[in-house]
Amino acid sequence: MRLLLVTTITLLACVTAQGQPLTWVELNTMTLSYYKQGDYDRALVAAQESLRRAKQVGTNHPAVALSMNNLGLIYKAQGKYDQAESIYLFALALGQETRGKQHVSNATTLNNLAALYDTQGKIGQAQSLYEQALEIKEKALGKNHLGVALTLNNLAELQETKGVTHLAEPLYLRVLMIREAQLGSNHPLVAESLNNLARLYRHNGDTARANRLEERAQAIYSKTAQ
Repeated sequence: MRLLLVTTITLLACVTAQGQPLTWVELNTMTLSYYKQGDYDRALVAAQESLRRAKQVGTNHPAVALSMNNLGLIYKAQGKYDQAESIYLFALALGQETRGKQHVSNATTLNNLAALYDTQGKIGQAQSLYEQALEIKEKALGKNHLGVALTLNNLAELQETKGVTHLAEPLYLRVLMIREAQLGSNHPLVAESLNNLARLYRHNGDTARANRLEERAQAIYSKTAQ
C-alpha cells in the first residue's frame, strides 16, 4: 500500500491534469503548498522532482540552490536531520564554488543550516553560521533589508535561548527598527517584534515595559484582522 501511495504522489508531482509535465515553477509552488499544509510526503516528492528539473538547466542555476534548500526544510520538518544537513552542506559547497563565497544565495543556505543546528541544540555552530549569513546579507542587501532582519531575529532568539538577554535585546530592537522602516508601524511582523521584546522584558522583570509593547502588538493584530 505504501509503494502505491508513493507512485501516485510521484505521478501527481510530474504531470498536470492534462498530462503535461509540470514546470519547475509549478513544482516549486506545489512543494511549498504541501509543506505549508504539513503534507511532507507529497512535499518531498515534489521537491525531489523540482531539484531534478532544476539540474537539467545546469548545476550552477539558482533554481538548484532553491530546490535544495526546500528539500532541506522538508527533511528537517520530518525529523531527518542527517539528510537535511547533507543537502544543506552540498548546496552550500555548490553555491560557494559556482557563485563565490559572498553570494547572497549562500546566506539563505547558511541561515537554514544554522536553524537546523539550533533545533538540534548545537548552539555554537548555529550562532557561527547565523553570523556568517548576516555578514553576507548586510554586504549584499544593505543593513536595513528585511532579509537582514530575518537573520538578526534568528540570532536574537538564539541569544535569548542561551539566556544572554543583554545581547538579545539590541538585536530585537534592530529588527523592530528595520521592520517599521520597511513595512510601516502596523504590520504583523512589527507586532511579532514587539512581542519578542515584551517576552524578553517580562523575563527580566520589566513588567510595565512588557505590558506596553504587548498592548501595541495587540492593537496591530486587531487592525489587521478587520
